[in-house]
Amino acid sequence: MCRGEAGEALLDSYADERLPVARGVLRTTGRAFRLATSSRAPLRALRPRVATAVLPLLTRVPAIRRAAFRALAELDVGYRNGPLPDGPVVVDGRPLRLQQSLSPTAFTLLLCGPGDHWSTPAVRALESRWPGMVRARQLNVSEGLRQGMGLDPRRSTQLLVRPDGYLGHRVDAADLSAVDDYLRTVLGGSSRDGNIGVRA
Repeated sequence: MCRGEAGEALLDSYADERLPVARGVLRTTGRAFRLATSSRAPLRALRPRVATAVLPLLTRVPAIRRAAFRALAELDVGYRNGPLPDGPVVVDGRPLRLQQSLSPTAFTLLLCGPGDHWSTPAVRALESRWPGMVRARQLNVSEGLRQGMGLDPRRSTQLLVRPDGYLGHRVDAADLSAVDDYLRTVLGGSSRDGNIGVRA
């Protein structure tokens, strides 16, 4: 959005992704507030001791300090543990973990299923149509991960993963035109002009 490469439709996913994070923040701050303001006698008696004796000791432990900083700064917030599980895969002939195969700067198109279902010229045409914004990967998935992702080894499935690791689009077919349509909707008119076929 900031670079002018995405359309307003991308904002439609914001609430679904951020609301769970906001709920977690509210839960944490709510608990802290209740502990700090509780009028119950045991908590009133413990609060000064914890604040003056225990907290300074905890802040001397580097691992606890780092964890507290990352939690408060929300540096660990992400969507990579959301719809896409992680597990061993083979990507373009190389053994990796699924999350390692994803690009942090571009959409990653994961092509699952029999390799002969995918037309190399059609895949390259799609990447050319969205230069630097789409990277296609042929994916062979382990049995356990395949079941977790609901993949049929005999069928072609396309998973388009956004740069933030969130699954943006799924198609159970070898025709790449639906992915192209999705990218047009989300990114607007950012593709190169020209009639480049994307049908496998």
